[in-house]
Amino acid sequence: MPQSEVKVLVPEERVAEFYRMVGVWLDRDRGGQRGEPSLSPKSRYAPLQEHLEGVGRDRRKVSLRFDEISKVLGKPLPKSAFAHRAWWANTSSHAQALAWLSAGWKVEHVDLGGKAVEFVRPGKA
Repeated sequence: MPQSEVKVLVPEERVAEFYRMVGVWLDRDRGGQRGEPSLSPKSRYAPLQEHLEGVGRDRRKVSLRFDEISKVLGKPLPKSAFAHRAWWANTSSHAQALAWLSAGWKVEHVDLGGKAVEFVRPGKA
């Protein structure tokens, strides 16, 4: 199949939505046969999933500094996590996002300058 390169300019605050839409489009293009994505227990981000699953059910928000996440992972976050909001997008096509999505969380806010991220549990407040 011939391929074309396309550049798309997306406002930073809409990057997560853009990736979600691309994921939906890819699923549709594949006939929706991928099923519910899940994170491999061998993934480098599995410890983050376990950590977030361990947060009390009464908590609706949790903030973590990037260094805290690195400590949970046992490895430093990649440079792209510090530089690009898109790395924190709530899209199941990225292994790191599968960690928080599979644990029942979504990224609500990322502060790249302050090196922190806020996760929320979707659903009733």
